[in-house]
Amino acid sequence: MEERLSPPWSRVTKVTVILTGLAILGVLIYSFRDALPPLVIAALIAYILTPVVNLVCARLRLPRGLATLLVYLLFLALLGLAIGLLAPPLVRQVTALRLNLEAATDLLESFFTRQYAIGGFVIDPSSLYLELQQELAAMVRPAVTQTLALAMQAVTTVVWTIFIFVISFYLIKDGPQLSAQVEKWVPPDLRHDYRRLQEEINSIWRDFFRGQLLVGLAMGGSILVLMGAIGLPNVLILALLAVVLEFLPSLGHTIWLIIAIPIALLRGSLWLPLPNFWFAILVLAIHMVLQQVDLNFYIPRFVGRRVHLHPLVVIVGIILGGILAGVLGIFLAAPIISSLRVLVKYTYCKLLDLYPWPPQEEGQPAMEISTPGWLQAVWARVEEKIRDESGPDEEVEG
Repeated sequence: MEERLSPPWSRVTKVTVILTGLAILGVLIYSFRDALPPLVIAALIAYILTPVVNLVCARLRLPRGLATLLVYLLFLALLGLAIGLLAPPLVRQVTALRLNLEAATDLLESFFTRQYAIGGFVIDPSSLYLELQQELAAMVRPAVTQTLALAMQAVTTVVWTIFIFVISFYLIKDGPQLSAQVEKWVPPDLRHDYRRLQEEINSIWRDFFRGQLLVGLAMGGSILVLMGAIGLPNVLILALLAVVLEFLPSLGHTIWLIIAIPIALLRGSLWLPLPNFWFAILVLAIHMVLQQVDLNFYIPRFVGRRVHLHPLVVIVGIILGGILAGVLGIFLAAPIISSLRVLVKYTYCKLLDLYPWPPQEEGQPAMEISTPGWLQAVWARVEEKIRDESGPDEEVEG
């Protein structure tokens, strides 16, 4: 009987195959780059909803597909309810904001159409204003005539939305099987490192989403109450904006002030008898106090140190993320950099033949986050329930 041997690849062959595979992967990513943002959004939705599905499976003993469907329907219902509740006041405040912008335009027009005499010199900015008007008209005119393009964009958005929900549904439903299949590709002697890296990176993203959401809600609620108490116009929009901007560490507060201060200067308080300038100073002072509370109380308690990065690193990461990946790159810059830090540290240790997991880290829990006692206890019980009841089933399936 003829013995068939498969000779091992040489180092040159292995390097060639790896480089060729990376080149092909790069070409594929570039070719299908338009599909990457929807895929990332689908993965994020799946990542956020997977713990809820695990809990439903453990508590109600439902098949994973049915549990995924129920959680998904509940998620869509809550999303629709939130939109239904927030849409009317948001529309009213956006309308009021548009009127504010029209008032600001009138103010600018009155400024630019006057002549100013300074030391015998007469300054006439009207020509500059006319040029500015022409530039704005040139920018607006194409947008008005592109109705068909806007309609096509709306259809594309609907298609991508359906794509996102379908992909995220199957990622949640088949997530354990996919994870087990990926782990099978890892060599047995590297699986411990794989699990440790997976645990470290998973904790970074978990802390980021959970922590930033809690911080955003706390900051948005504080702004809604305090800024509403002093009569800041459009306070609901500004509070929701504060929630979103908390996902931009080191830059969110500055962006919020850039938007809020002009509103305070243009409209003033809704009921406080203060000049607009001093009202804007009051808004600035209150926000500076809230910023210190955010940095010294909310973030240490809710986010912890696992996602902590130097502000300069975050700012550079946000800029590069915006250039490379647009809005998603901006909002996900912090956890991506933190994850890369873990991978770079591991690679550095392996290259120098150092043990990548220091002894003092072996006994530490996966989550280093200082949360209120009641919230930490509830979360610990949920995680323990998921591990005890759904963990064995997943191991058997793998």
